[in-house]
Amino acid sequence: MTSPPTLPPECVELIANHLRRAQHYGTLCSLLRTTKTMFTLVAPIIYSEPFQRHHPPGTSLCRTLLQSHFDQLPQALQIAYFPESASDTSSITMHPSSPFIDYSSFIRSVHFDLSLFKINVAFSEKVRSDLELYAAAHPQQDLERIIWRSLQTARPRNFGRVVASHLRTTMTWTLCEPILEQIRSIDIPLSDISRYLAVVSRFQSLSFVNFVIDIAVDYHPGAIARMAQQSPDLVQEFQRNTNQLFENAARFVEENVRLFGKQLRQVECPELYDGHHLQQYPKPIMTRIMRSLPALDNPCHLHERNWLQFVFHVESTCLDNVHTVTAPSDELRWQTELIQAGEYLPRCRSLKTLQLSYFVPGTFRWAVDEKNRQGLDHERDLVPLRSISIVQFNSNPVLEIDNIAYAFSDTLEELIYNCNHLDEENEETWNPIPQTFTAGYKWTTMPMLKSLSILMDNHVLALDPHTLALCPALQTIDISDYKQNFSLATRVWMAPLQLPGLTRIKLQGSFANGFSLDTFHSTPRLERAELSMSSTYLIDNELGQPAQEYDLSLPNSPREWTWNWYLPCLTYLDLGPGFASFFQFRMLECCQALTVLRLMMTGPDVPQGGVEVTDRDLVHSIDKSGFFSCPSMTSLYLCGPWILRPLFLQTMFGEVMPNLKDVFTMQCLGHSIAEWVEATTRVPRLVSATSIRPDPDAVEQELAGLVPVNGLVSSQPPLNNETGPLTFYRFASHARYHLSDPTRRRAI
Repeated sequence: MTSPPTLPPECVELIANHLRRAQHYGTLCSLLRTTKTMFTLVAPIIYSEPFQRHHPPGTSLCRTLLQSHFDQLPQALQIAYFPESASDTSSITMHPSSPFIDYSSFIRSVHFDLSLFKINVAFSEKVRSDLELYAAAHPQQDLERIIWRSLQTARPRNFGRVVASHLRTTMTWTLCEPILEQIRSIDIPLSDISRYLAVVSRFQSLSFVNFVIDIAVDYHPGAIARMAQQSPDLVQEFQRNTNQLFENAARFVEENVRLFGKQLRQVECPELYDGHHLQQYPKPIMTRIMRSLPALDNPCHLHERNWLQFVFHVESTCLDNVHTVTAPSDELRWQTELIQAGEYLPRCRSLKTLQLSYFVPGTFRWAVDEKNRQGLDHERDLVPLRSISIVQFNSNPVLEIDNIAYAFSDTLEELIYNCNHLDEENEETWNPIPQTFTAGYKWTTMPMLKSLSILMDNHVLALDPHTLALCPALQTIDISDYKQNFSLATRVWMAPLQLPGLTRIKLQGSFANGFSLDTFHSTPRLERAELSMSSTYLIDNELGQPAQEYDLSLPNSPREWTWNWYLPCLTYLDLGPGFASFFQFRMLECCQALTVLRLMMTGPDVPQGGVEVTDRDLVHSIDKSGFFSCPSMTSLYLCGPWILRPLFLQTMFGEVMPNLKDVFTMQCLGHSIAEWVEATTRVPRLVSATSIRPDPDAVEQELAGLVPVNGLVSSQPPLNNETGPLTFYRFASHARYHLSDPTRRRAI
């Protein structure tokens, strides 16, 4: 009988590496137990990175790796992982047999997730108790010193995290110290850096190191001031120790590079927010570390983990294959170094995705020049940028959106431009006066653009009204600015757009001025729509102007809107000032999937006397004798002088919207509280209902004579004692009704 054919060892290694990348560790372990040959080939792959972050190991793996070092094992690790060997918290009476194979010889990378050492999860109650007893019985041990120092400055609940941090520090050193020569990647706790600095000459294979901040290296200035008043010497000692830790980290990198050249390729120094203060490395230390390292080796991605190393080696880094640039959140911290390095984006010829939060005027001028020379310069193609996200934390933003849209018009699929102002406490950049920015007038057709988002929290955006017409493939639109009031006399209606792929649209502020809702004729896939001409929903006219009227004789004005758009996918509709006053309820007949309807009729466009809605608006378009139904509607929000007669309320709640769960009406007219409560009783699934009325005297009188609903009626006092404005709303009294279930209804 012939033996079955066997795969060459090279093929087995390829298969095993593929399984490791796919995280099929169960299959790898099965291969490990088949034959000695398989073990020889697979074991180095499994145990080269035994503590991968995406595959948290269990206690059994820790025991397997630690058994080879049991004679030198610190007592804390013995208690944690070999509890059966400890007769008490101070002595070890049993010695587990050493493993037949030294698994630690396969280790090349040691990166621990702190969750591996959570005492409430990873260890039994007996082990947790033994660790606490060990800490109390050994006051001179580092663990006890760290614990009690932590308990003096923090809540006792931090005990578990302190123990976990100590176990991780001890485990890292115990496993790595005998095999430092073969370690290629490691997490070094900052608190233990001096021990690694003493043996830096043994890290001959090290290519990556991550300095983990595992202790407090900084406190809030207020805490430092209090500590200085109580014990100035303690503050000075803390600062000296912290500075020495940072210095040792920089020296470790510099010395390793001096001994082994460019073997060390990457160093990470991540920040840590401990719940009270941001712990991070000082800029001088980071500068020394990054300048000691070589330039990135032909990177494909520039991101948070390698960004700083790139900043200090911009000129010497090859950027030909970079297709993703994602600047970190602390990009502003290194803006000076980045400016001094010069332009780098023109060298990223394969760039497809770009995310930035800081740049100077003219950053994208190079792309505009290349676009203008297109067809004349045959040496290289344009940069194929597909997605760009700009988030500026500045009250005086640099508006480069025109250059971006023009230069990458042929390939751009996503354009996000978000100008967020900084906190008011930052006096250096805070500017409370909104500015007006003009954009869109230089745009050309963008046939690939699917997502457009322009958000300006603190400024007014004068965007060309024909901008959207240049983007026929749009699927999502989100454009808003700081516009708070508007004039109807200057409103010019745009022609309906053709956007067949549109699924979400949100227009708020200046750009909503003149948007034609007849655009919805060409948007059968629309799922969510939010339209408002004001960034804040004002009920009172701040300028004290009388109510204004639209010139409905203009082309594309609301008089021409049909309100019979077929929107089978629409689930959320929110119309604010400038749109709600034109809403016709017969639109709901063609929106059978609608679940949320919000109509905010406020501002200068509110008609004198309000807007009355009658049963005729709810009549079925085919069966004229009946009403249409919106079975998916669960939430209704009406704000403004809507005149809702009792018969309309009964029809709307009883037949058109039978499955409502949440109803909110504010300043609505045409009905009494009793009539409103009676109408809501027709909704069997109603959970919450709120009505805010404009007339305080009428409210009190109606509540006094209101017949209890299921025996429960009570009145809630006004939000303030005086009649007057409250936030943006003006009302003197209100009545709210909360219906917890169909069998228990009450008016509050």
